[in-house]
Amino acid sequence: MEHIILSISVYAFPILLAITVHEYFHGYIAYKLGDPTAKMMGRLTLNPFYHIDLFGTIILPLLLFIMKSPFVIAWAKPVPINPMNFKNPDRDTALSSVAGPLSNLFLCVISVLIYSELSKKGMAGSSEYFIRVLKASFFLNFALFAFNLLPVPPLDGSKVLYYFLPRTLKNIFSRIEPYGFFILLALLMTRIFDIYVGFLFRILLSILGGLFL
Repeated sequence: MEHIILSISVYAFPILLAITVHEYFHGYIAYKLGDPTAKMMGRLTLNPFYHIDLFGTIILPLLLFIMKSPFVIAWAKPVPINPMNFKNPDRDTALSSVAGPLSNLFLCVISVLIYSELSKKGMAGSSEYFIRVLKASFFLNFALFAFNLLPVPPLDGSKVLYYFLPRTLKNIFSRIEPYGFFILLALLMTRIFDIYVGFLFRILLSILGGLFL
């Protein structure tokens, strides 16, 4: 029980920060591209309480902790975006969509840089709890980055893929949206997702030069 409580305390802040920054940048980029919907609805904020989803932010991460899952996934309430306010709906939807995963990648890098600075100053050993929080932030944000880039509706990657598809394939792709959840479930239950995540993880580690692990 104490182990679960400690894990929750370690992951609580990284989860709230990750989902808040993710949703904020969806809304911020959309706002910059001409869509004020998120701002008008009070969602263009870094206050996490405006983004918390009961199941995706609280219940699911807790279940993953209890089940000792190798990775933790969480999500927030989606920031409302109205593509009709964009000058170029397909392009601008893709840009506002990819902003979320890229913000998580940014938090990954920040976590590594902070850890690197602590190590250089010989402070890593005396900040064990903070180091665990940094590691949680790294792995959680990487998981959110990789997961949301999957080109499966309704994930952010599907909006990016849709923009690059030729018009004939756009119509076909739109028809699979109602089945997106089942496609995701199938991917998560097979080694395809593990191979994909492992591939991205190796690329990230090679770029970061193995500073974190």
